[in-house]
Amino acid sequence: MSHSAAPTDERLSRHEFLTLLHERLRPRTYLEVGVSTGRSLALSSVPRVGVDPAYRIETELEGDVTLARTTSDEYFATTDPKDRLGGPVELAFIDGMHVFEYALRDFVNVEKHCRWSSVVVFDDMLPRNVDEAARDRHTLAWTGDVFWVAEVLRRYRPDLTVLPVDTVPTGVVVVLGADPSSTVLQDHYQEILDQYVHDDPQPVPDAILRRQDAWDARTLIRRPVWGLLHRGDRPWRRRERGLAEIQEALHQPDDYRRRRRAAREKAQHVVRNVRAGRVRPGTTPVAPAETPADTAQSLLAATTQAGLEAPRRIALLARGRRPALAREIRALRPGIKVVQVDARARAADVRLALASAGRLDAVVDLTPDRDGRAARARELLPHVRKGGVLVLPDAAGGDGVDVRTIPTLARVGVHGTHLWLRACHNAAEVESFFAERGFEVLFPEDYPIAEQAQLFRFARDVAGFGGSAMFNVAFATEPARVCLISAETYSPQNEAMIAAANGHRLTMVWCHADVPHGSGTGVDSRMHTPFTFDFDREGAFLKRVLDEPLPA
Repeated sequence: MSHSAAPTDERLSRHEFLTLLHERLRPRTYLEVGVSTGRSLALSSVPRVGVDPAYRIETELEGDVTLARTTSDEYFATTDPKDRLGGPVELAFIDGMHVFEYALRDFVNVEKHCRWSSVVVFDDMLPRNVDEAARDRHTLAWTGDVFWVAEVLRRYRPDLTVLPVDTVPTGVVVVLGADPSSTVLQDHYQEILDQYVHDDPQPVPDAILRRQDAWDARTLIRRPVWGLLHRGDRPWRRRERGLAEIQEALHQPDDYRRRRRAAREKAQHVVRNVRAGRVRPGTTPVAPAETPADTAQSLLAATTQAGLEAPRRIALLARGRRPALAREIRALRPGIKVVQVDARARAADVRLALASAGRLDAVVDLTPDRDGRAARARELLPHVRKGGVLVLPDAAGGDGVDVRTIPTLARVGVHGTHLWLRACHNAAEVESFFAERGFEVLFPEDYPIAEQAQLFRFARDVAGFGGSAMFNVAFATEPARVCLISAETYSPQNEAMIAAANGHRLTMVWCHADVPHGSGTGVDSRMHTPFTFDFDREGAFLKRVLDEPLPA
């Protein structure tokens, strides 16, 4: 994709670009190296730290600001900015000493305090001429030789996304995909200096002087990548998937938006079913009558309509105890156990009362809290057995109730198309293979952890690609058959331990790896190599496995 420079009078300044970046990214923390007069620091309103040995603040700084009058090397050697910010750095602006090795060390130090979704911006990365790029300053406008940092990051850290941006006057570079655990730059620091520290005049590449590959600032700001990065703090989002999504959001924004929209719609559909169950055809709201006897008869009729013929254990959740109603239910169904739970009690006490009752056939919510209906359903679901029902306040606000059955996802396929580590080249065909066999194919990380637990709760067949998404088999409450698909070089230690601890039957489906054993590459390269699923070999094997009886 070409990102040709805009005419000078249409370009954004670095401060205009930073302003828009704050608006789109909505970072919760901000770090700045090279404060100067405080103009760029004032663009942020979140907890922020500024480091500069000679700052001279001329702009009013409001809110939570910490200034450190020291060099960046000294600051990072003695201070952890996360302690002051309350969390990782989500946006950093590096505009310190305009000398290559200083800027490189600033990035190394800043990255240690980031998460994968953090954004790091370098200033003065696109000099307009060789004089501006000199290590020894002799011009009014001066970038120094910091432009070499972008090339070093591309060469030594290909996992990072390095984006030059055409801003006035001397351009910026945006770096995405940070890895705070990486030591590559430190390990090769002297080697890098030997290659990239040059005597003046600097051999500035012509592509940099002409801003040949630079993004137009407005085009970059409009990309959907910033929302993705803002959500990167969520614990179920992993770096390997995030890196692939960054590329898609930058270079295929329409496809990314369509995929995200489809994922949201699917998530809403599946989660809605998991939260409140599926209404069986023909089930209608049942209006409770005025007398306890009529109410008991109506509620039991509602559970029968939902397919629950003879409930043996139900819970009544109400504001206060309903002994008359409980007596009428027992009279209509001799032998039934009715557990009464006071909804006015503390949430922890309500959960304890429900948990103490054992697995319930039905929970009847008699509280009038219709606004909290979905949240109430989520709270009650773990206490209802598979095939049981929830009786909830009518969503329409009438006097009736909605009867919902607890859904059962018996076969779950774990979606892995968007992983760049351990990627299956023909993942879409593999997912179709499972979908044709009745598997509900989904990507667990699209859901909060509580909803992931519900999705896997009653699964008896789980299949998917090796990785953390498959750890959800820990939530399966009954022995399950787990089919793990991965390269023959992959080590499934975690999945094997989880399966053993939960009594699941683990079947490994080994595929041909792009980087085979004995290739001479590192362990990580072999462990995370992409692979191809062979339908004649692995496909035939899986068909035989899935035709076998499920574990008892």
